[in-house]
Amino acid sequence: MFGLSYDSKYILNAISKSQAIIEFDLKGNILKANENFCNALGYRLDEIVGKHHSMFCEPAYTATPEYRAFWARLDAANMMPVLTSVLPRAIARYGSRLLTIPSSRAESHSR
Repeated sequence: MFGLSYDSKYILNAISKSQAIIEFDLKGNILKANENFCNALGYRLDEIVGKHHSMFCEPAYTATPEYRAFWARLDAANMMPVLTSVLPRAIARYGSRLLTIPSSRAESHSR
């Protein structure tokens, strides 16, 4: 699950039981999501894997230079924290508790 070390898998599995988790590559493409994430946002896994993060954001936000620059910085391995503007149904279920943690550059480019 999520391509982590042996011990990390147990930790992530425990977290995954109570948290919604999604994994993106550094370009913003969805790699994986757990059942909690899919249920919380009202999607099936097959509806989101391979799609871009932008599907969860308002179109006006994804059209901004800041949004494009964010993914460009991640792809260049200049990771930074971010608060994204997400669709109302995600906000209704999770409010401001949404967190995005990208895969490492090495993991992303080795897939």
